[in-house]
Amino acid sequence: MFNPFLTVEQQQIVVFPIWKSLPYQKRLLIGFGSILLGFLLQYWLWQNVFFLIISFCPILFGNLLFIVKGYDNRMEFGKYSPASGWEMIEESQISDIKQLVKKMKKWDRSAIDISNRLGQITFASLGLVLVVFTVIGLEDYNIPYIIFALDGFLLLVPHWLFGTRSIQTQPKLLLKINVLEQLLHNRNIAGCLHSHTVDYFLLLRSIKGKKKQRVPDNIKIRVNLHEQHQDFLGYYGQIVVNSVEDKKYPYFYVVLVAKKGYGLKPVFYDYDPPSSLIKEYKEQDDVEVLIIRQKTTRTSGYHTGNKTILRIFLEGLELAEKAAVRVAC
Repeated sequence: MFNPFLTVEQQQIVVFPIWKSLPYQKRLLIGFGSILLGFLLQYWLWQNVFFLIISFCPILFGNLLFIVKGYDNRMEFGKYSPASGWEMIEESQISDIKQLVKKMKKWDRSAIDISNRLGQITFASLGLVLVVFTVIGLEDYNIPYIIFALDGFLLLVPHWLFGTRSIQTQPKLLLKINVLEQLLHNRNIAGCLHSHTVDYFLLLRSIKGKKKQRVPDNIKIRVNLHEQHQDFLGYYGQIVVNSVEDKKYPYFYVVLVAKKGYGLKPVFYDYDPPSSLIKEYKEQDDVEVLIIRQKTTRTSGYHTGNKTILRIFLEGLELAEKAAVRVAC
């Protein structure tokens, strides 16, 4: 819903589909001025049919200036800046990210947006009230009732029909956060990590043309193992989200990373994973990478349940604890 009491920062990101270049304060002045002009014309000239019809025009015009399409926080593919990268964050910041996503969802459930259940109920209720006023006005030829009903339709209906919210709520990011939090808060994990430390990394992507604006896009964790070798770069837990028929499924996997020449290849050959898991090894740039993940087929395996996530993490952790203190051969 349009809110005239926005901060300067909020005013800059609100998207208006009509007269986009009009500054926010001038929009307020012109919009409310037009609506007030229409009301005054109705009050003075309501007995003149011609001027009464004319009076609805400034009301509609002023109201159309206040239609809001959402916030300009969307991020389009192909417009990412090379400045994007992973940054370590505090665990406390994760709560802030979750709250941000929830606020986006709350905006998307507006009572004046017909694309959601709340908006549909509100539209039906107020629409019924306006219809009642219209019927009464027509039956008794009560002009004020008819004017009230028409003003109501002009002021409310455009916001339901055209004011659909359009924001990027990052549901995949929220899903990944929930999976990682559930994993690390598992009581079976706490004892295994007591001598290690866990870091959170957030992928922040910059949008071209907006150097100071960066959007959270992905998250992963890194376990720093006790007394690990300086060339062992960490044990990572990461998630990709597979979408099937509009449903999202997390696929969790773990990665051991070391500098090239450290010796993860022998660790890879010595490790015999359970039948439901597979191992992969590759060298890229200046690092060695060992991956443990769930086995997949063309039709299954692309969703890792909670038990499987726990198993993969513990398998990788046990292997990483051995590999992290290994001296390069």
